[in-house]
Amino acid sequence: MNEQPPAWSCSRCREEIEAGFDACWNCGADRDGRPDPGFRRADEPDPPPPPSAGVANVCPACGGTEYRTTRPAGWIAYAPDRRCAGCGTRYTPPTPRWAAIVFLLVGTVIVLGTVASLVVYLLMGNVLGLPAAVVDVLFGLLGVAAIGHGLRSLRGQSGT
Repeated sequence: MNEQPPAWSCSRCREEIEAGFDACWNCGADRDGRPDPGFRRADEPDPPPPPSAGVANVCPACGGTEYRTTRPAGWIAYAPDRRCAGCGTRYTPPTPRWAAIVFLLVGTVIVLGTVASLVVYLLMGNVLGLPAAVVDVLFGLLGVAAIGHGLRSLRGQSGT
């Protein structure tokens, strides 16, 4: 016949525990009073989810998970900035590594295209091509900005 251990009293919180249970329902301690570090009471709210894919799901100031999106502060952004509903802190989600690499690649293609276009204008000697060259230079600056954002994003993720 299989006997169950008798009911017991938790040595940490003094709660009465029914027979057959090896841990306290109130504090998570075992019969010897050793706490379980992973214990969470059933009536406690779930902890906030960890950030995933490099996008901040929690406010860096208060840990709140409720936010509203707002216009990014920078010219180039992977995602909109966020304003915490709890404390009002504005924060920018980090750019994921894959997006930083895309910024680098697209920026490089834009810059190389601009350089090739300017070389063609110079070789042709077409004076009427000057307005188009100005537009190309502005487009090339956008490529340089994308490369800069990609590099800053990758440099910021080196510690993670």
